[in-house]
Order: sequence, then structure tokens, then C-alpha cells
Amino acid sequence: MLQVRLECSWSLGRGSPVALDPVLLPLLGAIERTGSLARAAHETGLSYRHLWGLIGKWSDRLGEPLVTMQQGQGARLAPLGVTLLRAQARVQKRLEPRLQSLAQEIERQIEGLATAKRPSLVLHASHDVALAQLRDSINRGHRLQLALQFHGSLDSLASLARGDCNVAGFHVARTKSPDDLLRAPYDRWLKPRTHLLIRFVKRNQGLMVPHGNPRRIRSLRDLAQRRARFINRQSGSGTRILFDRLLQRASIAPDRISGYPQEEFTHVAVAAQVASGGADAGFGIEAAAAQYGLDFIPLIEEQYWFGCRRSDINKPAVAAFIDALRGAEFKAITAHLAGYDARAAGEVVPLAPSSTAADKRISAPHRSPVVIRKTQSA
Repeated sequence: MLQVRLECSWSLGRGSPVALDPVLLPLLGAIERTGSLARAAHETGLSYRHLWGLIGKWSDRLGEPLVTMQQGQGARLAPLGVTLLRAQARVQKRLEPRLQSLAQEIERQIEGLATAKRPSLVLHASHDVALAQLRDSINRGHRLQLALQFHGSLDSLASLARGDCNVAGFHVARTKSPDDLLRAPYDRWLKPRTHLLIRFVKRNQGLMVPHGNPRRIRSLRDLAQRRARFINRQSGSGTRILFDRLLQRASIAPDRISGYPQEEFTHVAVAAQVASGGADAGFGIEAAAAQYGLDFIPLIEEQYWFGCRRSDINKPAVAAFIDALRGAEFKAITAHLAGYDARAAGEVVPLAPSSTAADKRISAPHRSPVVIRKTQSA
């Protein structure tokens, strides 16, 4: 299968910025690690003369030294060098998930030219780590061509209603309240006579905080009272709806959350912001926290669903998708992700006439423990 890789490049300079030499940032990293120009030259494969010339050229161009030399103490990064290196780390953590998503989208478009004969299914869904891996698994096979686009839960269900997708992914909380307001936003899109539901996964949502939880955040009230810097999900996403409802139930006004208007579009992007120091906390799924080595405070369990039209349930593409959900390969994917339960994946459920978001079992009592989990990357 063709693979596409997208990378971010820098342009710097006073006046007219010019493209940064691609080896400069790796070189600064090598100097920081080794404390020696000679060892950095060896590590990067550059000659000492080339290395020294490159540092001098960019120090002159930027008007500040990148490296300082001290007799008997080797080389160390100057403040500008440290700043550039840390900025590069933030850029990578924040943009890499988006670049990977775009690269995979391009791969699928190119692959689609050669696989046009496979049944095609268009899936619009709320972002999920396991779903992204399932897409890759399905598209490596030969029975189905899955075109996945991540949207908010509301936008995904609206796409299903317009006929822009075959299946829509959304998620609702498992709580103690049978008339749960968390399901209300989805009522207008799902109709018992028109749609069926397909179970995907149960997953944990909660607060993602840096390893060790330095701000000692254990609840939404801590988030507000300590004015911790927060990174939010975008308006219309299922996670944003869930977070807003949890704030409402805790009688916490959004303006008490520092950073509430700051938004990211995926769980992974939120986790990357916290991991890079851009925020003290974010709200999202446990698997994203584990990917970045963050601690996780579970607040609520939810069921992720797929909605589809009754008339499509036996079509080859939908049937192949359900088979993939029930298959051993998907169970293996979720077994290596934190906070997932995929035992019922692929079960088809009719919409109950009294509730257009799920069957009666969704509102069964559930209580999430208030415990900080030190996640491990899968």
C-alpha cells in the first residue's frame, strides 16, 4: 500500500524569512544531548566545519547566538537555540496528528483509484482512536473500502440525515438519569422507523492532566477553583456536549473554566496540548491520555454508537463493516487501547420509540470512580 508522509517546514529571518536548513533543528537537539560540537557532528553525520558554519550562518541571520562555547565546558544551547528546539517539540506534538490524518486521507484517495471495485462505505463520525485504527485495518483488506471523515457528533448525524454518508458515529453518556439531557441534542436526527443503531465501544471520558498531576486536579470543581489552563473540544462535538452537560450538572459556569474558548478538533490534539505544556488539563478519552503518557481522571463512561438507515443494513458495504466490528482483528485493536470495551461491537439495536438515542440499557445506573490513572502508551 502506498504510504504518504507530510512534514512541517520552517522559514525564519529578519525581514524576508527564508527556509530553515532541515538539519539545523536536529543539530541543536544533538548539541543539547551531547554537550559537544564534535559529538553532535558525529551524531548528525556533518563535518565539524559544516556544523560550525551552519550555526554561525543562522546566528547571524537571526541576530542572536544559537550556541555558546565555554572553555572546558563544551557547547551548550543559547536561549534562542533552546526556544527553537522547544517550539519544534510543540509543533510536532500539536500538528503531527493532523498531518497523519491528512496523509491517510491522501493515501485513501490514491488507493481508491486502484480499489474502485470494492464495496464503498462513507462514514462520518465523532473522533475516536480505535475507529481510526479500525479504518486502517479495513482498508488494508480487500472486502471493503471505508471512507472515514471525522466530524462532531451532531454534524455526523446531520450528514446521515442529508444522505451524505452511509453510517454516522456519535456517543452518549451512560448515567443514572433515565431522562438524561445528554441525549437530547441527537433526538432530531434519529427516528425509530428510519434508523437502526450499531454498537461500537464503551469508553471512558475524563480529565487528562500531566504525568504526576502537578496541579492536583481531581474534579471539575478543582478545574474551576484552581483556574487551571484548560483546552476544550470544538462546539458541536459529542465530547463538548458531554463536557457542557457535566458543567451544568455541577453548577459550574463555563466562564469559570480558564481557557474554555480554546478548542481542538480531536482527542489526540487535546492530549498533545496538555503533554506539550500548552494546557494544565483537557477533557477526552483515556486512550488519548495514554498515548501521550498523561494521567487520567475518569468522570463518566459512555457508549459510542453508529447510526444507519434501516434500508441499508443488509447492503454489502454495511454488512462488511459490521463483520469487521465483530471480528477478532478489531478486538485485538481495542485490547491494546486504554479505557475501551468492545465486547458488544457490531450488535444491531433498534431505536426504542420512547428514546431516539439508544435502547433502554443505555440509561442503566453507572458510577465512575474518582481515581487518577497513570496511563501507559499502548
